[in-house]
Amino acid sequence: MTKINRRIFLASFLFFVFFFSFFQSSQAGFFDWFKWLRKNDSQNTTRVVPSAEQNTYYSLSISKSGSGIVISDDGKINCGNKCEAFYPANSKIVLKAEAGNNYKLERWNGCDKVSDGQCQTTLNKSKMIVAKFVSTRAISSQKSSSISAIKTSSNNSSNSSNSSKAFSYKSSSSSKSSSFVAKSSSISANSAATNINILVVLLNFQDSPTVPFSKDQANSLIFKSQIQEFYKEQSYGKAILKGDILGWHTLSREGDPGGTCTYPTVGEVEIQDLIANNGVDPANYRHLVLVYNHPCMMSPSGSGAGIQQLQIKGVSYQLSQIGVNARNYLRSKNFPFSWTDFDYVFSHELGHGLGLNHAELWECGAGVTFGGDDCKAVGYGNNFDLMGHSIYSLHFNAIIKDGLGWFDSSSLLTIVSSGRYTLFPYEGNSGFRAAKIKVPGREEHPFYLEYRQPLGFDVGINNSTAVSNTEGLLVNWKSGVDKVIAVKTSEYISNLLDFSPKFGGSSNDTALKVGQSFFVQDSGITIGPVISADSSGITFDVKLENVPCARHLPNEPSFSWSIKSGETVFLSTDIYNEDGFTCNQSDFEYSLIAPQGWSTKINLTNRFTLAPGASHRPGYLITAPSNIAKGSYPVEINITNLTTGASGKFTTLNLIVQ
Repeated sequence: MTKINRRIFLASFLFFVFFFSFFQSSQAGFFDWFKWLRKNDSQNTTRVVPSAEQNTYYSLSISKSGSGIVISDDGKINCGNKCEAFYPANSKIVLKAEAGNNYKLERWNGCDKVSDGQCQTTLNKSKMIVAKFVSTRAISSQKSSSISAIKTSSNNSSNSSNSSKAFSYKSSSSSKSSSFVAKSSSISANSAATNINILVVLLNFQDSPTVPFSKDQANSLIFKSQIQEFYKEQSYGKAILKGDILGWHTLSREGDPGGTCTYPTVGEVEIQDLIANNGVDPANYRHLVLVYNHPCMMSPSGSGAGIQQLQIKGVSYQLSQIGVNARNYLRSKNFPFSWTDFDYVFSHELGHGLGLNHAELWECGAGVTFGGDDCKAVGYGNNFDLMGHSIYSLHFNAIIKDGLGWFDSSSLLTIVSSGRYTLFPYEGNSGFRAAKIKVPGREEHPFYLEYRQPLGFDVGINNSTAVSNTEGLLVNWKSGVDKVIAVKTSEYISNLLDFSPKFGGSSNDTALKVGQSFFVQDSGITIGPVISADSSGITFDVKLENVPCARHLPNEPSFSWSIKSGETVFLSTDIYNEDGFTCNQSDFEYSLIAPQGWSTKINLTNRFTLAPGASHRPGYLITAPSNIAKGSYPVEINITNLTTGASGKFTTLNLIVQ
């Protein structure tokens, strides 16, 4: 049986409900917690949520940049393969960092204490720890060479000579200033701007320190400076931030009562009264941003809760709610322009408010770009996208921009036939800046092509680690439709393909470069070879062939799980449609075949529809008989393709009674 992905979501149903009510956000908060229910949300291969009968558990999440791994002293975390684990409350965890070749650990963020280079923390709440690895090689303005299994040819392109202007930002509350080259975000004559209407509420607590900026400064930060310029630039002038700011308002409660960090929510009556009593009409806004000032909320640094109901004087309004810590303003981001953590987090979380998922990396193991036996999506894995790790550049990928309507017919090239094509810099103001290749018969899963250059808010790509990506195509695959329970979100599931795949899922060098080609199995699509690339644009071939539909049995990865006598657990695994990309979608049905004496219950429905390459994560409850003997008990899942009639039994789950 093919082993595609060993990702498993395992949870007690009762704790599922409890955890939803009280979970504290990770980098993108409640929004991301909902997304654990889908295939492509996380870097992790396994998730385990303990049963409600056990003590309180908290999550420890790891985020890292650069080349290296993070390992916990108990072995539960091995970041690169697993970047999150659950621990009983007040567990003491020690993390060590192992840097990759030519890298070193620069710093930890989020630790209670750092000793001998190791991060120590006590889990009295859910936490995110950040490990930053930096290259030990000297930064060079010259493009670095790359080694690939595919024959390549070098290209010494320079910075774009397109017209640009110097953009300077100076904080009104500090003396920090910097300048960087940013292209003009002027709106073309045939482009209509769309306002992103935001209501910002500035909140203090009884135990808050002095605010890092005033209300007037907040207005400048959000609507007149870097955040505004970023959205204008990357939308090609189509997205304009508009809105109002309330506050600073001091809530009548503490932010960290009794040592338990309590984030503000739109459900608090005091916040609703604040909005109601300040003469603003919630109907004029689409997004609600709560900016809170408290040190305990520094990590995680932001949250997105999806579409929320706002009750004002008996009237219900629907707004997306995001949260940002004002104290992020005191920390600078590592970009070659003035960009604070506040700019970064606000822009990222606003993306979630617009309905966006994280930008991910499609990892299939060393030497494999797309197909193979162990492909998975790495959450945040796109290092060139603000909705990912965004280590090198900030522009959203082309799947996202297309979904938001930021392209028009003159800027997005739709490829439906074989030929030779040219793209201009992704950050530019003219010509085709991205291309979409529609898979014959599978138009909802296209490939998107970008040609990134060190311009504007993407200037950070011009460093020795990432600059090779300016010599080729970045290719994102729209892998499926995101259906998230209780959260209105998007269909923009983007996975960056890696054309220099190495073990560990690093996306520092991913571009399809001059001389390289990429054939998508069972699709008839060949991208490349790339003919030429310089600062003005990139030229490449695309070949589209008619390939008959290749039907295959679905795939259900196997796993083992320990269970106690009489215990009930909520389990879920991914079922994959293995049909070729030229096939139409199919309807599937599954059933559980458990050992005698075991009881099972399928959550929601046992029927679903999948396009080729897509997956579904069914949930089910399994109860072990009382006083059952120790041993292993296999559970089969029978999966039937109702469209083709093909059926197969998969010994998916091995229950171990100890």
